[in-house]
Amino acid sequence: MENLHRIRCIKSKLETIKETQPNLYTLWKLTIYKQESRLIKTLLECESMLDEVGSLNKTLSVLDIQTLFVLGNTISNKY
Repeated sequence: MENLHRIRCIKSKLETIKETQPNLYTLWKLTIYKQESRLIKTLLECESMLDEVGSLNKTLSVLDIQTLFVLGNTISNKY
């Protein structure tokens, strides 16, 4: 929770330079937006995995996970 407060403070502080440093403001605003979008996507993917992992009857090895990752990327890039 402490981090959320700090993030809000930083975003608020960023707004204070909107008029005086518009290029810096835009650059950081866009960078933060992209990073937040990636984080949200990652969290949603994790949630999806958590929903599915309960149906597994064995512990996945690191090799299993790597193989699934490669196969997933290959399929999503091909179609």
